[in-house]
Amino acid sequence: MPAQFSPTNQQVQYNQQDVYVPMIHPTQTTQVNQMNYKYVHYFPQNTNVVNQATQQNLCGTVQPIMAPCPPPCPPPCGPCGPWRKK
Repeated sequence: MPAQFSPTNQQVQYNQQDVYVPMIHPTQTTQVNQMNYKYVHYFPQNTNVVNQATQQNLCGTVQPIMAPCPPPCPPPCGPCGPWRKK
């Protein structure tokens, strides 16, 4: 009899090889030196003190002049006098 052939069995074999490609990434650094002038303004100020005094010359009378009593305040304030509450 003649030979019988079955369909060809297809097989795939992968071969991998790593190839390194150099990648160069150059960097340039520029250093900037900056001077910043800061002007500081001063405003000196002097302070003077003036002390004032006044005087009055009054002519006296035979009887002292009494100042009128201020209007009475509501109780329990009491009579007129230096202790009166304001």
